[in-house]
This record gives sequence, C-alpha cells and structure tokens, in this order.
Amino acid sequence: IHSVLGDAKDIDLTKLNSTDFDRFAQAARENLGQGAAYTAGRGLKNLADFLINKKILKPFKWKSPIKKQKELNAVDDEIDK
Repeated sequence: IHSVLGDAKDIDLTKLNSTDFDRFAQAARENLGQGAAYTAGRGLKNLADFLINKKILKPFKWKSPIKKQKELNAVDDEIDK
C-alpha cells in the first residue's frame, strides 16, 4: 500500500476505494511472483471486506483481478489424454 499511495503518514484509510485496491493489486502483480501476488490479492479482498463491514469505508464491490496459478499437474493430465 505504501509504495502505491506514498508516505504512510499521509494515508487516510477512510478514503480508499475500488480504484485504490486495483492499484494495490497491480503493484502486487508487478513486484511479487504469481503465487504471492494471488495471495496478496486475497488479502486485499479480505481487507476491503473488513473495512467495509466495520463501516470504516463506504460500501463498494471489489474483486481481485489476480487469478490463481493453475496447477502444473492439471496441465500434465490434459497432455496425457
């Protein structure tokens, strides 16, 4: 979050929105491996849901754009068919 929004003392959590979470997900994609980025995306979804449920953020819909890495075995199984 810090690398996307800047100095931590300037972050106002009550003003985050879906665009911010898209930017966080993009930063995860650019700076982490596929598996770690997927996990970060799940964490972002959980954070957004928590902040909305606690009424810290105004409600919005957000889904992580980071897809789960497909299992290598699933590819191998398809090749064997």
